[in-house]
Amino acid sequence: MSKNTNASFRNVSYHGGFDGLKANRTRGKLVFSPETIGVGKKVISTTSVVRVDFGVEREGIKSVPFIPGTTSGGKERTPLAVHLSDGQVGYYTVNQSPAKVKGSLSPWLRSNGIEVGGV
Repeated sequence: MSKNTNASFRNVSYHGGFDGLKANRTRGKLVFSPETIGVGKKVISTTSVVRVDFGVEREGIKSVPFIPGTTSGGKERTPLAVHLSDGQVGYYTVNQSPAKVKGSLSPWLRSNGIEVGGV
């Protein structure tokens, strides 16, 4: 994947963790671009990201099977923890399977010099 290509996921929730970005569980599109990572106007600089962990659960953010009748939008939810160079960690939930999210995002992360961690 070229460094100029974006990676993105629909139906993503931001759960907080970054200074100045209020948690908002409203679903949006999470975009990983060469300049910024985030949902809508809630973005951080890609150059400050050092690692993204897949499947790291914390209170209120869990990887769970799809439950019929819910709005999860997929078979599973994949928690993401985005680590910044200053120690901050932002938490997202992607409503897709961990295998699909990691398979799609890992090449982009590596091509942009960002460590891949977690499940």
